[in-house]
Formats: sequence, C-alpha cells, structure tokens
Amino acid sequence: MPRRKHVNIELDGLPKLLGAEVYQESPRFICLLPNDVHQSVVGKGGSVAEAVENWDVKLQAHLRNAGDEDPVV
Repeated sequence: MPRRKHVNIELDGLPKLLGAEVYQESPRFICLLPNDVHQSVVGKGGSVAEAVENWDVKLQAHLRNAGDEDPVV
C-alpha cells in the first residue's frame, strides 16, 4: 500500500462535522474518517476537492443503507 501523507487543510460542512481527513496517496488524494479506516467511507480524486466531493457522494449512499449499528452512523 502506498504511503499516505496527511494534507493539512480545514474542511467545512459535513466532512468537518464528522472529522474527515484528507491524505495524499500519490498520484491521488483520499478523504476518509480516520477512526476506523477499514470500515470508513473513502473518497478518491485527482485533487482535494474531487476527493472530498467523492467522499460526500459515497457517504450519502452509505447512509441510505446503514443500520443502527453502523460505525459511521
């Protein structure tokens, strides 16, 4: 697995509220919830904005199907 470098950026909206973080995983960026990376929603993109947007889309889809015991909920 490529080494991830934390991107020091202040997010806003839902990503900020849920504590999402952005990492550079060359040549792309990923956005995820760092508490449990194995069960986290992960967004990927060629830029920070694309990764956060992809994360938001995947989070919305995840929440539509999530149960009460889901760790993301």
